[in-house]
Amino acid sequence: MAASSGCRASPDTPSSTSSCPSRAPCPSPTSRGNTMIDAPPERYVLCLDDDPEFIKSLEAFLPAQVNDSKGDAILYRFAFFQDPREALGVLSELVAEGATVAMLISDQQMPSMKGIELLRRSRAISSPSMRILLTGHAGIEAAITAINDQLLDRYLTKPIENERDFTLSVKQLLQHFEMRRTIEAQGKALQDLYRFANTLNAMGDLDSMLGYVAHFTETVLECREVLVTAGEPNGRRHRATVGIESPAEVDGAEWPSAFSHVGIARIPEEWTREALAIARGSNMDLSGPVGCASLRADGAALGLLLAGQRTSPWTETEIETLGYIADTASVAIHKQLVWTQLEEAHAVTRRQAAVLDQANGRLSRLDEIKSEFLRFISHELRTPLSSLSAIGLLERPLRPEDWKELGGIIQNGYRRLDAFITAGLDYFSWCGMGRIETDEITDWAQVVRARWVHELAGPEVARVVPELPHSCEVRMSPATAERILRALVENAVKFSPKGAAVKIEVSSTPDRVRIVVLDHGRGFEPEIGPELFRPFTVMDTLHHREGTGLSLARTAAMVEAHDGHIRAESQGPGSGATFIVELPAYRGSSAAEADGSDGARRAA
Repeated sequence: MAASSGCRASPDTPSSTSSCPSRAPCPSPTSRGNTMIDAPPERYVLCLDDDPEFIKSLEAFLPAQVNDSKGDAILYRFAFFQDPREALGVLSELVAEGATVAMLISDQQMPSMKGIELLRRSRAISSPSMRILLTGHAGIEAAITAINDQLLDRYLTKPIENERDFTLSVKQLLQHFEMRRTIEAQGKALQDLYRFANTLNAMGDLDSMLGYVAHFTETVLECREVLVTAGEPNGRRHRATVGIESPAEVDGAEWPSAFSHVGIARIPEEWTREALAIARGSNMDLSGPVGCASLRADGAALGLLLAGQRTSPWTETEIETLGYIADTASVAIHKQLVWTQLEEAHAVTRRQAAVLDQANGRLSRLDEIKSEFLRFISHELRTPLSSLSAIGLLERPLRPEDWKELGGIIQNGYRRLDAFITAGLDYFSWCGMGRIETDEITDWAQVVRARWVHELAGPEVARVVPELPHSCEVRMSPATAERILRALVENAVKFSPKGAAVKIEVSSTPDRVRIVVLDHGRGFEPEIGPELFRPFTVMDTLHHREGTGLSLARTAAMVEAHDGHIRAESQGPGSGATFIVELPAYRGSSAAEADGSDGARRAA
C-alpha cells in the first residue's frame, strides 16, 4: 500500500505491502491525531487501478486538491493500490480497527477482478462508504446497471480530461458521505438522548442517577474517564466515576458555584478554580483536554460533569452533546432533590401528625375517663359519705354498743373513701405517663416463681408448683411486674370458686414475653372482653360492695406504658376467663438463653 505526499503520514506508522514501494507509508488508524480539540477527524479514501501511470497521476493531484479546502475540518488520507485483493484486505483491516473509510475509487477493467465485483465485495465490508467506478465509454452500460443495483454511487470516465471537474465530483460525494453520516449520527444521538432523559427521570435515588449519567457520558462521548458530582441542600455530596482509579473524596473541595458554562479545558489556566480543585481532588487525569459542564437549576449550582481521556478529538457536536447531557441531568437531579426534600418534609409532617394523633387519642381517652369518673363517682362516693354522715348522731346520747357500731361505720366509710381516692390518683398517674423508658430489667419467670409460689397462692386457690422458663426478661421495674401479676391473680381468685385452680403460663420468643393467667370462674360474654379494662367497670353490679373498679384498668395502663398489650378472653359465662399480657422482650445478655426456649410454654 502506498500513500501520496498529501497523506500527511507519520513516519513511525507501520504500513501494508504496496505495489508502489517508493512512496511513504500510510498511517494506521491507531495513530490518528492527538486529543486536542483542534485536531481534525480523519477519513480514508482507497483508490485502485491496475495501470501504474494512472495511479501516479491520481497521486499527483487528487489528495492535494481534496484537502486544500481551508474551511474543511476533515483530513482525508489516500491509499493507492494496483491489486484488488490487497485493497479489500486493507479495507477489512481499517474497518476492523475502527477507521472510517469514506470512499473507494476503482477501475472497471482489471485482469484479476472487475471493478463492479470489487465494489460488491466492499459493500459487505464497509456499507456506508461512497463507491466510484472508473470506466471507458464501452463500460458505461455496466456502470449504469451497477448504479441501479446500488453497487456504486457514481461512475466517471477515463482517461481524466479535466482534473478540476474530477476532483469536484469526488468532493461532492465526500460531502454527501459526511452529510449522510452526520444525519445518521444525529438521529442516533437523538434516540440515545431521548432514552437517556426518560431513563434518568424514572430513577428514584440520586446515586443511581449519577452512576447512569457517568456511564452514558462514557459510552456516547467515548471518554475513558468521567466524573459527575452533585450536592444536596444539607451539604452532603454525591459522586459517580468511570475509569478513575482510586478516586478521592470531593467533600473538601469548594463547590463550583462560579462554573456555569460548557466547554473544553486543556490547561489549568482554562479551568475555574473550583472545578480544577474537584478534578484534582478526584485523581482525574488532566494531561489532555477535559470536557466540563456545570449542573445548574434555578440559577444555583447543583454539581459538575467532567469527561476526559477521549479516544478521538473533541468536536463542536460532541461539546453540544455534553451540554445536553448536563442540562438533562440538571433537570432530573433538581427534580430528585426537590422530591427528596418533599419526602423528608412529608415524613416530618407524618411524624408530627402521629404525635398529635397520639396526643389527641390520649386527650379523648382522658375525656372519656372524666365522664366515666363523674358518672361512677356519684355512686362510689355516696356510700362512704353516707357512712360518714353518721357523725351527726354523735349529738344525741347513745348506748355503748351504739357508739361501737357507729365508730365501725365511720371507720369503714373512711377506709373505702381513702382506697378509692388513692386508686383513682394512681390510675390517672399511669394514664398520663405515656411510654416509660427504664433501664431496669425484670425476669418475669423469677417474679412468678417468687410471688406466686410464696405469696399469691393461698387457701382460696389450689396450689400448683410452677415449671417456668429459665429467663423471660423485659424492661420494667420488679415492683411494676409484681403489681401487674398480683392484680391479675386477685381478679382470677375473686371470680373463681373457692379452691379452684388458677394457672399462670409464661413463655418467650426473641421479640415478646407472654404472661397468661387462666381461671375456671364465672367467665363473661366474649364481646365484653375489651370493656373489662375500662375504668369503673364492674362485672357483678348486683353484688358489688367493695373495690374501686380500677384494678384492671390500672393494670392495662401499666402494661401499655411499657409498650405492651393486654386482652381478656372467655367462651361465655361459666367457662372461666383468660387474661393475656404481651411485653417486648429484652434482648440483652440472656438473649442466647432465651433463643433456646423460643416458643416454649411452661405452666405454673
